[in-house]
Amino acid sequence: MELTESTDIELTVTGIQGTCQNLLAVSIPLMAQTNDNVVHATPIAIGENGPFSNKCATVQGGEPVPPFDSCTGQLSWCDEYSTGEYIVENSVWFSFTPEVNQKIMLSSMGMDNQIAVYRAASPEELLAGNYTLIGANDDFTDTDYNARIYCGSKVTVTKVVV
Repeated sequence: MELTESTDIELTVTGIQGTCQNLLAVSIPLMAQTNDNVVHATPIAIGENGPFSNKCATVQGGEPVPPFDSCTGQLSWCDEYSTGEYIVENSVWFSFTPEVNQKIMLSSMGMDNQIAVYRAASPEELLAGNYTLIGANDDFTDTDYNARIYCGSKVTVTKVVV
């Protein structure tokens, strides 16, 4: 089952011991991220945005993944699992289109996550591999695991992954 909107899963658990039986109703809330799909990227503006979450987010087919040359670089991520494979998990999407060509700084605080910024003509073009990687960061420094990117050109699609 693919979760497209937040819902509660209702379960009934039956316990049996000999001839004794007891029922317990259980409700499990599942939260869908509205910006789990690049087509539904959440617009962000200059200034502080959020808070946001990637809880229950998935990976969309065709999502780009930056190279993992350096954990602290501005165009790469860490090889988190030391597999040599490009892996992305629990991604959520944001969009930002500046009115003029300007420099921006994107950051995330409070958890060890990854940020990547792409320029693409459309979400479909991005997923088809027709994009430019503008910036990517995993760890700002060797001791600061909050992701931070400095971009100097127009940004239209942003991805935050934890």
